[in-house]
Amino acid sequence: MFILLAAALIAATPDSLAGQLESAHPGDTIKLAPGDYGSPEIKQQSWSPAITLDASDAHFTGLRLDGVEGLHVTGGSFIMPNPEKPHTPVVLVTNARDVTFSGSKFGGPGALGIGLTFRKAHDVALDNGQFTGLHRGMVLDEVVGGRIANSSFASLRTDGIDIAASQQVLVDRISCKDFSPEPVDHPDCVQLWSVAGKPPTADITIRNSTAVGTMQGFSGFNHVRNGIDDGGFDRITITDNIVRGTYPHGVALYSARNSRITGNHVSSLPGSRYKVSVNIKYSTDTVVEGNRMDAPKP
Repeated sequence: MFILLAAALIAATPDSLAGQLESAHPGDTIKLAPGDYGSPEIKQQSWSPAITLDASDAHFTGLRLDGVEGLHVTGGSFIMPNPEKPHTPVVLVTNARDVTFSGSKFGGPGALGIGLTFRKAHDVALDNGQFTGLHRGMVLDEVVGGRIANSSFASLRTDGIDIAASQQVLVDRISCKDFSPEPVDHPDCVQLWSVAGKPPTADITIRNSTAVGTMQGFSGFNHVRNGIDDGGFDRITITDNIVRGTYPHGVALYSARNSRITGNHVSSLPGSRYKVSVNIKYSTDTVVEGNRMDAPKP
């Protein structure tokens, strides 16, 4: 005879969180009491079905998840006041599966830090996230299976989302605005790239999203370093997005195969030096249609 245990609602405080995670059963919800939880580390823990960490009233200065499977975080404010390095992630998720964030806020001291990084992860997601005051918003590095939806990226120095050497990722209904790049920066709302020696970035869809301000829109560039080609892209879809910017690349995709660039509307902000365009180069079996490009206005 199998006895099914009902999922439990567990209360936790900054002092008891680690112990409650150790004792949580699959399907449980851990509700965090209001307070400052510092920068906890959760390693090599697995729950199926996933547990929920309700962090609606909690504040963190960082979070590290390594080897975690089955953790859904709702709410939470993740603000790093003093990153060790400019590109230090506030939240770093590595070697993980089925880890998601919903309704969470990520921030930094201004032009420093990365809000959320997924690295070598499977089946991860972010919904209704907010990113402000960081060097960049999100990084997906060697991710297979990802969803980023209904999220905003504002007051960043460079990119909203970087997707590298990853596959099967959906970006849906995000917004990028009010970026503040330095002269050496080339900010993008979403930028894709592949990495030589690894499977190409592939099966990526970016749709129904907006990029407004001093930035490029949605781009994937292929690079050649020391004579070695990054490998291009496979099956990229960039569709029904709006870009109002000041850089030449509203939508750009280089060295793509079997891809679709359709229904995007790009335009130049008043006073822009450049005409914002849709630029597709060196690509094969790629459909480019229904895109609208407006000239700069005085």
